[in-house]
Amino acid sequence: MLLTTLIPIEFIDNSIPKIIRFLDENQVHGFSDDFINEHFVEEHFKQMIMWILEQSSRTIYYTCDLENNEFGYVSEQENESCSVCGELVTNRLAHDLSNLYTLPSENVEALKQSIKEYQRKKYFYAPTYDNLQDLKEEQKNLVPFIGAGLSVPLGLPNWTQLLKELAPKFPEEHQRLTYLEYTESGDLLKALSYLKEKSTRLNRDDQIKDKIIEIIKASKNNDVLVTEHNIGDILKLKASVYITTNYDHCIEDFSSQQNSYCPPLCLQDIDNMPNLFSATGQVLHIHGHITRKETMIVTEEDYAKLYEEKELMDKLKVILASRTSFFVGFSFNDKFFEDMYEKFHDVFKGHHYMVIANPTIEEVRRYNRDKDIRVVGLNLGKNEDGSTNYNDFIPAFRTLINYIVE
Repeated sequence: MLLTTLIPIEFIDNSIPKIIRFLDENQVHGFSDDFINEHFVEEHFKQMIMWILEQSSRTIYYTCDLENNEFGYVSEQENESCSVCGELVTNRLAHDLSNLYTLPSENVEALKQSIKEYQRKKYFYAPTYDNLQDLKEEQKNLVPFIGAGLSVPLGLPNWTQLLKELAPKFPEEHQRLTYLEYTESGDLLKALSYLKEKSTRLNRDDQIKDKIIEIIKASKNNDVLVTEHNIGDILKLKASVYITTNYDHCIEDFSSQQNSYCPPLCLQDIDNMPNLFSATGQVLHIHGHITRKETMIVTEEDYAKLYEEKELMDKLKVILASRTSFFVGFSFNDKFFEDMYEKFHDVFKGHHYMVIANPTIEEVRRYNRDKDIRVVGLNLGKNEDGSTNYNDFIPAFRTLINYIVE
């Protein structure tokens, strides 16, 4: 069977990381019958395994029942006779044997390339392909601008979920409903200001911040596999600076696991711009972070002070002056992003890029026309209720990043 026919039939998307790991392992150690029987028993792997075995060389490892020897023999010929008993080495009545296969490197690369082409065809949104090409060409000039969506696979709530988890107490039911209305509509800053004004428990900045810190620390799952989130993928861009609106330290934590840790930065910390760009992987939390509560920007009043602080805004302008922002983890339906972009309008000069799941043509046109943002669309699957399956974002975004950096 040809690979071009094999891939769409045999591969389901959550199997692909497993197959890639298998191919990488094969190049180092080969693989055995036992390995295949343990890891690839599902029906959808059947044709793929047949193709792999047909293309592989085989070595037979056997021990003879007539010999009490823990060390065995190796043969590459099925018709070879055992030097001890004279039977064929493949005679399982006389021998304990196992097969070790090796798939030639050219076949490994052919299979990987077929998977790569399959994923790109599946995930890349054709109407924004020109934007993707431009993004790839500008890779070295990008400043990734990261929103809450990138931390969600690690168990952390997005902004809407975070506000719901605050579970505020209000003296009147209609106040609770108003708060939820602000939250559901995406008007998150207004929701927080309303919370501060009306709540009986969370009516001071420090109380709100303490609760947010508590939720983030309790929510983060440190056991998520690297294949189940995109932090490592965004770091493949090797940008000098990663800007984030998130309070968490997911990027720094992952970097530390890769022995490349940089401490989190706030705008107030930057006093030498050349030093900022001389390193790789600096994470700039423009709205503060959880280990320095006093830096956290939470309410509308906090944001107003930040945007009016000329010295801080000037620093951000210098960072972005000669670079192109690459927005990841934000949404078209995120009023928080819309508000932030409008407030930073004087800072965001020139065109920028934004990754969006299942955009419409009108959304692509509107963002290009009104915001000078070039949308890079990803085709994601749908849930049974018709909503977007955001679990599909992880392999889709990984495919995108691998394409950009190759």
